[in-house]
Amino acid sequence: MQYLVGRRALGPLGLSLMSACASQRTADRGIGGTGISGGLAAGGIGGTGIGGLGLIGTVTAFGSIWVNGVRLALPEGLRVTREGALAKAADIKLGHVVVARAGGFGDSAIEALALDMRLAVAGRVERREADTIWVLGQRCIIAQAMADEGLRHAQPGQVVAVSGLRRADGAIIASRLDPWAPEAGWLLRGKLEPGGTIAGVPVGLAPGLDLPDDAQGKELLAKGSMTSGGLLAETLRVEPANPFGGNVGRVLVETYLDGAGRAPTALGAPTTAMGEANARVVYAARVT
Repeated sequence: MQYLVGRRALGPLGLSLMSACASQRTADRGIGGTGISGGLAAGGIGGTGIGGLGLIGTVTAFGSIWVNGVRLALPEGLRVTREGALAKAADIKLGHVVVARAGGFGDSAIEALALDMRLAVAGRVERREADTIWVLGQRCIIAQAMADEGLRHAQPGQVVAVSGLRRADGAIIASRLDPWAPEAGWLLRGKLEPGGTIAGVPVGLAPGLDLPDDAQGKELLAKGSMTSGGLLAETLRVEPANPFGGNVGRVLVETYLDGAGRAPTALGAPTTAMGEANARVVYAARVT
């Protein structure tokens, strides 16, 4: 990948828009009103139809759906999943975090080709303080925009699915809370840390389940049944750094910057500072 970062004005929902592409020119108009164009649009997104766009971000509006400032049409027959399990387009709600592969054809709308709803954590609410809940030891701060609705599902003892993005300090900024069936078990997405913890939480491994050799420091997805004896992972996988493989030529990724203004381990992110510490941004990168 090639990157050149340029700071943009605030975009939808106050997100800073960052461009990471081969061209040094920053345009004022572009993909879906994001202000990202030039090299990013010319490879097929709203251009020739060659290539594809990968989106990782929060659903912010409907009328189709809007993700990272892009209006994304949901065609008939679209394969929609939730953490890999089959779902329907009607299940997509405001505040869900999605991983979507999209294509653009001529001047027509950008269409989703595949879409997966991604959770940060799912499990029982352990405690609540004001607008913050703890689920599987994860501090989840409920975003102000959905506080009234989200808090209905945020009472201790309730089982919830948390959609949101994790900050560099480990807190999850919850953009949506949904009820979660206890029989669906728990789910935790986070980095494997020294001592074998995932996102700071001790997780045991079911018999026959081993950690991959290269898992240290990488993001894992762990799932297990709800029991009273702590977390015992029954399935475990390393999350791919690029969930789109070679199927896209460009990506728009929503993330939080760390204390040094960098996007930690995010897909295509430059290693240099991109903006203010702890800012929530959408950056664009070309896959080469």
